[in-house]
Amino acid sequence: MGRIRGMVGFGIPRWLGLVVLSMGLACGGSSKTATEPVDASSTDSSEIEETSVSDVQEVAGEDTSEPVPEAIPGLAQGYMPGGFLATYHDGDLETPDSEHGPEFMARLEPELSLTKTDDGFLGWNEGKVFSAHLQGAIQIATEDTYTLTIMAADSVRLKLHDEEILSVWDYGDEFTAQVELRLGVGWHPLDIVFARDPYRAHLQIWITGGDGVPVLLDGGRIGYTEVPLEEEPEMTIETEYIRFKTAGFSVHTNIPALVAPILDGVEGPMGTGYFQTDHNNILLLDSPGTHTLAYRMVDPWGREHVSETIEFEVPDIPDYQEGGLIGYYYEGQNFDTLRGYRLDSKIQFPDMADNDSAGGFQMNIPHNVFSIRWEGGLKIEEAGFYTLYLGTDDGQRLYLDGELVVHNWTAHGTQYVDVTVELLPGWYPLKVEMYEAWGAATAYLEWAGPNIPREVIPSENLGRVVPEQDSGVPEFEDVYSVLSGGVQILYWTNNKLAGAEMVIHWPEPEEPDPEMEWVPEEAVSIDVLATGGSYTLGVLPEQGVDVEIRLVDGQGQAGAWQTVHVP
Repeated sequence: MGRIRGMVGFGIPRWLGLVVLSMGLACGGSSKTATEPVDASSTDSSEIEETSVSDVQEVAGEDTSEPVPEAIPGLAQGYMPGGFLATYHDGDLETPDSEHGPEFMARLEPELSLTKTDDGFLGWNEGKVFSAHLQGAIQIATEDTYTLTIMAADSVRLKLHDEEILSVWDYGDEFTAQVELRLGVGWHPLDIVFARDPYRAHLQIWITGGDGVPVLLDGGRIGYTEVPLEEEPEMTIETEYIRFKTAGFSVHTNIPALVAPILDGVEGPMGTGYFQTDHNNILLLDSPGTHTLAYRMVDPWGREHVSETIEFEVPDIPDYQEGGLIGYYYEGQNFDTLRGYRLDSKIQFPDMADNDSAGGFQMNIPHNVFSIRWEGGLKIEEAGFYTLYLGTDDGQRLYLDGELVVHNWTAHGTQYVDVTVELLPGWYPLKVEMYEAWGAATAYLEWAGPNIPREVIPSENLGRVVPEQDSGVPEFEDVYSVLSGGVQILYWTNNKLAGAEMVIHWPEPEEPDPEMEWVPEEAVSIDVLATGGSYTLGVLPEQGVDVEIRLVDGQGQAGAWQTVHVP
């Protein structure tokens, strides 16, 4: 158990809405001054009783007949409302007076409730142990007796007017501690040293006045020094990435600040989040070529600084041809062996593949254990927010402008993932991936946006860059059949993008079914251009069937007919 000093209360009040490990109640200390620390670690645990809301209210209402202690006078000036200045440091602290590790962030905390306002608090410093030093003051409007309630994990020390009023260090768990103070009107400087443990990161401070209602110490009740930090505002800019339609930059300021980008001489909106030292900024780009960028920073005291201007190059968008994406079809779940590629007008399968949900979407890949990667562009005609939906059986990944925006790379039935993004008019590079493990296979790419109800993304909003093709007539590389699940499937591969035409010759049945008409020839046309394909013939008669098949490319050039007996 760690070290505990101060007036502390065990048992979290129900009205605070958070369940934590209780510490207990240690009473004592001089009533003459509320700032003298009390050593609660010497209290016999048998004397500790758990308190409840009713207990707290009863104690607050009792007439102890003791004189009201003299209030701690507040300062009339020296602070301005808005939050506490906080620095965050890598590593642990052995004691509250130990030297902090390297600083990794500083910011103006608008309220002393970090786990309430920042879901990533536990993940700060890459999830490693860190400490913090917070400095500011509490503003008191009415002289009264106040209770500070501190919830933390696992180490905190508080100094009021530079006098220690509470210290709970290396406690090893979440705790609630309370300090009762009589405070006069004005500002009361408060210094907080905090350290998390390897498993928890939690800090909240509440204040309760004579009305018995606890409230968080937030921007209306806390403030920071009116005297600006000695450092003059400075900043550095680092390029994180540059893509076709977006660019990412990290901006580091030497003191907490808000920043605004100045792109090609036009200033964007000032950040409305925290005054802090580290900022990640994503810019939407409407054109390729050379762009200029600077940032303007404003610190909590209103001081401004504009960075030096940098230049960066945005690459040209590929020359996409409207009409769909190129799908690359692989054997194996992890893009192991490329079997061919195809021009897919939409991602809407198995609807676009004869509703063959048990197969490989009419490509020359196995019916199970395969993967597909579609590449091309997404055409946006109206600026706004768009929601992209990707539904597959099994795993799925969606990349937009080179960034993985949503994924669920696990085995599952048909499930959708979605992401909402702000897009400008023009083409955005798009990549869609899926894999099929076993059983049925599906893939659907849909959207909704300005004046667009949810629908499968149409071919006119999808584009591709077609690989260079042989100018000659299309030729087969291989034609073969496979018996799978009791049905015969015809497969083929070819030397260039082409569709297929075939004529299936069905033999006359030995015992005709009077309810079924015998059709000696069945013509089939597959118009989708691909470097291979498949067609499910179904259950065949014992003597098999003859299939005539030829290829036809996008220019209408037809290859020679080839006859295959199946099986």
